[in-house]
Amino acid sequence: MRVLKFYSVLFIALMIIFNPHQVSAGLGISPAKIINERLLLGSSAVSVLTLSRSDAQKTSIVHLGIDFSSGSWIISDKGREIVWEKNEHQLLIPFRIQAPVNASLGTYHGSITITEIVTEKDSRYSTQTVLGTSVPVELVVIKTAVTDFILPAVKMFSAYASVPWMRWKIPGTAELILTVQNTGNTRTGPTKVQVDVYDQNEKNFVERVEIKKVETVSPFTTKEIILTVPHNLNVGEYTAYIKVFEGYRLTEGGERRINFSVKPGSIRGHYLRLIAEIIKSNVIILAAIMVIFVGIFIWLKRRKFK
Repeated sequence: MRVLKFYSVLFIALMIIFNPHQVSAGLGISPAKIINERLLLGSSAVSVLTLSRSDAQKTSIVHLGIDFSSGSWIISDKGREIVWEKNEHQLLIPFRIQAPVNASLGTYHGSITITEIVTEKDSRYSTQTVLGTSVPVELVVIKTAVTDFILPAVKMFSAYASVPWMRWKIPGTAELILTVQNTGNTRTGPTKVQVDVYDQNEKNFVERVEIKKVETVSPFTTKEIILTVPHNLNVGEYTAYIKVFEGYRLTEGGERRINFSVKPGSIRGHYLRLIAEIIKSNVIILAAIMVIFVGIFIWLKRRKFK
């Protein structure tokens, strides 16, 4: 049985090597090729392959073979043998790419061989179905830093109206979520977010808010950034025109139109959101303050018992 399994895997692997662009029926893969043309010396990136199948009635084993001309640049986060559970039509496989510090500048090629083995057993026989494909890999090591990102999605929610308090007016808040995909090889992100608010009919300009402190994103990664947008809006329906900048340049996908609702606010709700925002942005400072207070408490206790 083990000998049969070994030769089955060997046969399909040889077929894939000599015909690397063939994709077997029933096993799909995306993307068809892993390309990264912006690797710096010593930098790392993550590429995710998505396997898909039409028949998910049985559990299968996925074997990975990584062939790269310059050594161990590519590592599977899930190992070389992965269990693909039944009823799951898709399988995500992250690959970590690491360019050595002492690598030469230039283009490197390799491939990732993917073999799926489905074993069926009955009372007398055991049969195997073997499907496979190969994904070409092309990595380019350069010395130029590239700062570039796109915005696949922008959403706004949790908008609460401003609240009058004594002689003052506590500003309302809304949460803006930016999905930032860093396609460059250095840490980067938006430098300014501009929100222009109009009434529901978009006839009257109401308010402009600018946010200039935005979190950055690591190279070759995608992250959701949550921004708190202060405003002086009353309860009602509004339209926001959002522009996201990198320096003076409008980013790709950085101009959006969003309809949103502003709900009634409250003093208590504003305080709770303010405390949550302070904790989120100043965790280290709060931890240091707590350590100082604990230290003072212990010191006073010791003095008391002397």
